[in-house]
Amino acid sequence: MADLSAASLVDVKDFFTLYYALNNASLCVAGDFNPSQAKEWVTKYFGSIARGNDVARIEIEQPAKNAAKRDIMEDRVQLPHLYVAWHSTPLSGKDDATLDVLADVLAGGKNSRFYKTLVYDKQIA
Repeated sequence: MADLSAASLVDVKDFFTLYYALNNASLCVAGDFNPSQAKEWVTKYFGSIARGNDVARIEIEQPAKNAAKRDIMEDRVQLPHLYVAWHSTPLSGKDDATLDVLADVLAGGKNSRFYKTLVYDKQIA
């Protein structure tokens, strides 16, 4: 909150001018539509909006992983827990969305494949 309070009106205007511009926007057209008609409408309604300054893309360095890292923590819980984590592609990287979908299919709730196999089929979790 301190950062927001310290920002001047010029800072706020500069921020919105840079990040809320046509070249930093996404448009989703969904449903049953004619692609050529949709392109025509997009041009009609958005074509006159001026392009903003280019936004520099954030480069995220992936940390080097030289060896496995293990940590044991103790707490009073009914059953033991095992958490497994690993490095994957950077946030918003090339394969980030694909891996999010894969993780949801494999372990995203009671209908996931891991849950079904471990809880219902093998009854080991």
